[in-house]
Amino acid sequence: MHVKEDISYLKGWLANAARRARELSELAHRRNARTVFTISSTAKPTPRRRPYLTPLRQNSLCVYSGAVVFTQVQAVLLCRCLDGVVDYVLVDAEKKIPIILEPDAALLEKDDRERMAGLSHTVLGTHSGNLTQACHDHVVKSRFYEFKPNDLTANAVWHLISKKLQFLSGRRFAIIGCGNIGFKLALKLLESDATVNLVRRDVHAGFHLANTMNMIKPASTLAHANFTTDGLKAAYRCDALIGCSSEPEVVTWEMVSAMRQGGFVVDVGKGNLTPEAIENSLAHGLEVIRADITAALDGEIVTIMRNERLLEEEMGRRGHHGLMLISGGAYGRAGDLVVDKAVKPKTFFGVSNGRGDLKQVSEYTTADRRAIKKLQQWIARP
Repeated sequence: MHVKEDISYLKGWLANAARRARELSELAHRRNARTVFTISSTAKPTPRRRPYLTPLRQNSLCVYSGAVVFTQVQAVLLCRCLDGVVDYVLVDAEKKIPIILEPDAALLEKDDRERMAGLSHTVLGTHSGNLTQACHDHVVKSRFYEFKPNDLTANAVWHLISKKLQFLSGRRFAIIGCGNIGFKLALKLLESDATVNLVRRDVHAGFHLANTMNMIKPASTLAHANFTTDGLKAAYRCDALIGCSSEPEVVTWEMVSAMRQGGFVVDVGKGNLTPEAIENSLAHGLEVIRADITAALDGEIVTIMRNERLLEEEMGRRGHHGLMLISGGAYGRAGDLVVDKAVKPKTFFGVSNGRGDLKQVSEYTTADRRAIKKLQQWIARP
């Protein structure tokens, strides 16, 4: 595939992205918070593959915004605007951009063009569409992390459904469109002991996906994954109808009307419902929900920041006052004391058994008890 960038549009978009980054920085400064900018992609391109910005949001730790891009060139240009302006740049690790032959690098500086060419290692400069590979070397001053938006979407929808239904065991769901997100969501529902009916046009792939889920689900799970090409059959008496297709208008009013009373519809793929399905659902008081990953993205950012602190400040194995302390997931020898922070411990968790777990209290040796007493006296000192 060849892509000709819309240079006039890109210049305006990059100017808007730079303004958004400065806006994040100013707002974060007033709140004493951090700034995060996400760079992701999607398998559903816009006309002429024009990138766009996502809304500005805030949580307890940071202010953040993002962009959806469709080429590596767009991602590299964006990284140049963001580096050093925001604290964190999170880049989509999932490959959704098709292979591009000789990407249009007209807006890149000479050194960036050479660096992009070096990523290819092919005769014509063929790019795989991987964003993280292209972005990593262009984020030097800010902190660079990968993230997986499809996983966030599956988690967000699972939590939405669980909250609305209170519990999932024994429930029944129809998933229309079983691609990457649909499969991940279906597996989470199945592992929660809910029956999932999968609908996909590719019969061979559909049967394999259902069989795979049934093979890897927990042995005690009674529910099953089923495959059918008949959306109406899949939707019959289901508790929720979930559109996860990359194709538009795959969820019909007939499918919606076959749900169990009190059922609802979740549009994950954006535009998965036919106009008739939307109009009739609203007219009959049925709930139609558009998937929103805000909560999941909040949690992802918190996880990244907490994991960063864990690895940089808390994980370790150090000797103090004749004691060997481990923390933050560091592997210890038998008898090492597991604490919250090996440098300045405040909390004692247990004694390592030398095999990645804690000893039972009944397994403590005299030396263990002596070491624990010494540690607790040390922690208790003002």
